[in-house]
Formats: sequence, structure tokens, C-alpha cells
Amino acid sequence: MFSAPFHKWSLLTLAILFTFSCGGNLGFGVLLWSPDEELIPSGSAIKVLSQSSIIDSYIIRTFDNNEKIEMPLWRVDLFEKNEEMENALKLYQPWVTTYARCEKRGLPIRTEPEIQGGNTIYKLTEGQEAKVLQRQQEPVTIGNLEGYWYLLLTADGVKGWCFDYYLQVYSLGEDNQVTMENQQVETDEFLAALYDRAYYPSNYEEKINNGYIDLTSINTDYFFKIDSENKRIILINQNNRIEENYDSVANTSFHSYSFIGTSFRIEAYNSDILSLQYNYQGKEYKEGYVFIQKPIEEILEDELSRRSSLAKEFLNQGPDYTSDTYGELSFMDQNSFFWKDKSILISMNILDVEAGNQGSITFDRFLDRSLRNKYRGVISFNFTNGQHLDFLYQWKNDGVLLLQVPQSQIERNVIKSDQFLNTLQIFFRIDQNNEEN
Repeated sequence: MFSAPFHKWSLLTLAILFTFSCGGNLGFGVLLWSPDEELIPSGSAIKVLSQSSIIDSYIIRTFDNNEKIEMPLWRVDLFEKNEEMENALKLYQPWVTTYARCEKRGLPIRTEPEIQGGNTIYKLTEGQEAKVLQRQQEPVTIGNLEGYWYLLLTADGVKGWCFDYYLQVYSLGEDNQVTMENQQVETDEFLAALYDRAYYPSNYEEKINNGYIDLTSINTDYFFKIDSENKRIILINQNNRIEENYDSVANTSFHSYSFIGTSFRIEAYNSDILSLQYNYQGKEYKEGYVFIQKPIEEILEDELSRRSSLAKEFLNQGPDYTSDTYGELSFMDQNSFFWKDKSILISMNILDVEAGNQGSITFDRFLDRSLRNKYRGVISFNFTNGQHLDFLYQWKNDGVLLLQVPQSQIERNVIKSDQFLNTLQIFFRIDQNNEEN
């Protein structure tokens, strides 16, 4: 979390000891913001041994450990007497694990807990974190805003007072569990916009935007939802099915929220795009979810209609087609076909003898955008023995041109190119004996 320098006592430090003040201990101190909570936690009572005039740091040690540690001045409150330190420590204890995050650019830190001209000493940036040292006991009203004054310490060593209306103040418990100390999150309009919406796996958006509506992989039952009325998280995907109640929501950073009582955390890039993190059965997950404006059910229905209309084109244009070399092809209701006199396909090892003459057609392959002006679509012939042939096709004045697509050139049901080596090309003429419509 912290990046400030932190060094144990070393021979190198001993070599520059002459730069530190001599004599007895400087006094006693409270460590306000530790750079290493495991080694020496914030809120520790310390002995301050000496001070460097060169690198603005103290040499300190704890009361139960003689190991000497170099610590930047701004992280320590120094006192002459032990009693002064103990009193300061009692005041600080309620805030040892409490932090603040700025939600407004340029939020001022002031020398006193009041607004006066010239008492601004620092301006926080949006998203910047600071350590909370103290809070005034009573809330105040400034204009039409109500809140508390907090004494903050920034990571670059500035200490001063900040009004909390545009702060998110939170405490870190065990396992870094977040607890909000001010309740402004309850009126978070951005968070409210995320409630009660179904968010779908992020790869759905790419497929839908590109027109790759794969009916087997876009599942309306897979979604993430925050049920605000029942305070319930609902997540269903191909790996997990989770429903958990949360106690409250903590705003842990800009547009980032933790759902207290669960492992769920979200980071919202905007109200339509979420990054979701959670732990389930001992495994950590990080997944992307999106809100899709048009109902998924309608999108799937539109895709079914598209495929049905493509099949009807072969019926309406024909339904019978002839090739001088590759036989006769007929299309029938229920997306079925009959293909006879195609022995050359068997001799070319494109089909097996067992393929038979009939099967069904499907339109579940997709054209890359670069091919859409050149081809009408992709038709797939599924023979009764399980063999499968895919063709790019384009309508001509008197028939249809088919270009076989090798299976190796199909990526996630998408044909990216038509530059195939030694591929089969067939032209089927519309049979003149077809009845006039």
C-alpha cells in the first residue's frame, strides 16, 4: 500500500551516525503511519533515539525491541515526556486503522478546522489517500453541507484539517475488511445507478457489437446483479452460482465498492462496465461484466430470425440448384437439404461414402467485418453421418457461388479470411425447372 522508504538499522546507517544529534534519547513518540505494518504497526509507542539533520529522519526503537529503525520525521509525533506520549496514544488509538480517500479534485487541507482565507496548506487530488489522525467530536454545517472535520496526514508529510463531505473515511479490519466511518456512501448516486441491473460477461459485448451472436455461448442465465431491496449479490456464470447477502456497501476508492459481509468487490469504469473480484470456495476470481442496453432475449431472437431468413433465401431462390460437376442440390423445409450425384466430392476425399445425400443446413458461422461486403454469409452442410462442410457464399444473377472454408481457418465460429490454398469452389445454377413464384 505504501511506497515511502523504510530501512532497518545497518552498518551503512552507522557510518553516518555522526550526522545525528548526540547525547541521550530525544524523547518518546507515536508512530502515526507505518510503512510496514507487520514489522512495526501504526499506533506503536516508540523511543526516539536521535535525529538526522541531513535526511529528515529519526532513529527509533520500540519499547520491547532494541532493533533500531530509521523513520521519516513526518511519520512520528515526538514528545519530551512519556506521559505526553501516552496521552497522545490514547487519543490516536480509535483512529489507528482509519484512512480517508478524496472524492473531489482540489479538496483543501487547512491549518485549523474552519474555513478562513489563507489557511489552506494543501490540496488533495481525486482518489488520493491520507491517514486519519483525529476527528472533531461534533458535526458542523458549512453552507448546505453537513459533516465532520478530520485531522489528516498525507503520504508526503502534510498534516492538517479537512472537511469530510467529499471524503470517504474507512477503517481496515482483519484481512483488510473495509468498514465505513462516514455514511455518505448511502447517497452515492453513482452506486445507486448500478443497483438492480443485470450485467453480463464482458465477452458478450464484443460478440454482439461484431455481430457474432453465438447461441451456444451467449446465455441469458449468466449475469451479475446487485439486488438493493434484499441487499443480495447474485452471480451466475459457467463456473459458479452464488447468492450472498451483504450488510452494507463501502466506497473504498473512486467508483470502487466492497460489499461488507461478502468477498465481493467491484470497480466501475463507468455505470455500464464493471470489474468484479470475489473469492469462492478458496479460489480468487476477477471477471469483467457489462450492461447491455438491448435485452439479451431480443438479441437472441433477432439472431434466430436472421438465420431463418438466410435459409428461406435458398428456398425462395431455388429450391433446386444444379452444377455440371458437383451434382444437384435441393433445399426443403425445416432447414433440410438433399445433395445427389456428388461422387466427385468422395473421390476428392472431401466427403466419405457414408455421408449420404441429405442432412440439415445451419448458419452459425460468422463473417469477419472485412468479408461482409464480399459474401452474403456462411452456410454449413451437416450430413447425417456427422460430416460437416462450411462454405462462404455469394449470390449471382443465375445462381450461388460456394467457396469451401477449411476447418483450420475457422476461429471461434468466425471466418477471418477467404485466402485459402487448394480449396473447393462450386457454382450452382438455379434450376430453370423451378416453379415460378
